[in-house]
Amino acid sequence: MSLRLLTASALALGLVAFAPLASAQDAATVERAIAIRDAALRSNIALDYVTQLTTRFGARPAGSKAEQDAAAWAADYLRAHGFQNVRIEEFPLVGWERGESSAAIVGDHAQALVAAALGHSPATPTGGVEAEIVRFASMEDLQAAPDAAVRGKIVYVDLGQMHPMQDGSGYGPQTRVRGAGPGVAAAKGAAAFVMRSVGSDEDRMPHTGTTRYVDGKPTIPAFALSAPDADQVSRLVALGEPVRMRLTSTAHTYETHSQNVIGDLPGASRPDEIIVLGSHMDSWDLGTGAIDDGAGGAITVAAAKAIADSGRRPARTLRVIFYGSEEVAQPTPRTGNGGGVYARNAPPWTSTSSPARATSAPTGSMRCGCRPARKAPTSRRPPRASSIRSASWPRTASRPRAGSMSGLWGRWACPSSAWPRTEPAISTCTTRPTTPWTRSTRPN
Repeated sequence: MSLRLLTASALALGLVAFAPLASAQDAATVERAIAIRDAALRSNIALDYVTQLTTRFGARPAGSKAEQDAAAWAADYLRAHGFQNVRIEEFPLVGWERGESSAAIVGDHAQALVAAALGHSPATPTGGVEAEIVRFASMEDLQAAPDAAVRGKIVYVDLGQMHPMQDGSGYGPQTRVRGAGPGVAAAKGAAAFVMRSVGSDEDRMPHTGTTRYVDGKPTIPAFALSAPDADQVSRLVALGEPVRMRLTSTAHTYETHSQNVIGDLPGASRPDEIIVLGSHMDSWDLGTGAIDDGAGGAITVAAAKAIADSGRRPARTLRVIFYGSEEVAQPTPRTGNGGGVYARNAPPWTSTSSPARATSAPTGSMRCGCRPARKAPTSRRPPRASSIRSASWPRTASRPRAGSMSGLWGRWACPSSAWPRTEPAISTCTTRPTTPWTRSTRPN
């Protein structure tokens, strides 16, 4: 990852939080933005942060000692770079450790496979699971299959190789299979679940990711095959002969804690109005999380510093948050979800609350923004999730209208402790919105 890419990303994020739309900017604003950009391109704080984070701590699974130690280090890093009110916000978590896992075709055409256990999936019995596989080309096919066709077998779902898309549209359907597939297979009596790795690469490096709990309980052992191994299994199935597979996993869960790291650059004249720049600290265990989401943290730190060091102190407070436990599902809402923890611990909203905006580093999420109500709303259904994603519009929200600021900040309701959470939070706000910001109504 290049220094220029990191700093350019930081500036794109920082200027979104700092300035109005380009069409509404005057010459002085544009000149100032260019000066901030050029200064950021001469800085190496983003590259320094992500390099130190990944080198010092490596992989940072949610709730692990590595994640906890990285959070303590990151707090010191923020202090050393001038952030104030730096604190660590702990919360309970059900952690998960992979242990050892293996996969192989047995019987005719016996051969080893490269696979990884999926996050928060349970271990196999001692000796593993061995059964005939039944292949499905989609989640819908699995859902429509009679229980008798699945019972006692290893379900294999292969949507085909994911292709890189600028809008990330190939990712969502694959992650739906990863999250919900094991539960659907378990309900039909399957012995285990296997899928093609969610990724556009074609090497023998399987991807992991979280599975979901069902009614607070784990489902069945679940695995992801590397892309070439998924191709191999699908070709074997296409021969028309029964294919048997053996799977082993020693994964287990344990009680631990995760944490959010929070640091502020206080605003000059409106410090109670807070712009949140968010990323997440945790990663999966199969890599160092340099991109997901070490680079996100690097970008937010660099963006905040670029604005704060530009010679003109922002009116509003810039708050950088490294959320813990973004990657993993949990048995109940009482544990995990650093974004939700932050939202629940935020001061309660009132009709006179100060505006708050929130944004994530560019890892596929959108930005959301809130402004105070002119009067307290009397009826507004809360969103079903506290995250806002580019490929998924909340049912409670309307799509952006041309010519309005809702295309940038959106018309979003913001999370509350009483509102249910169905996905990990990417962006969180501390106040509820009323009307969308248009060019004529957006606060300065």
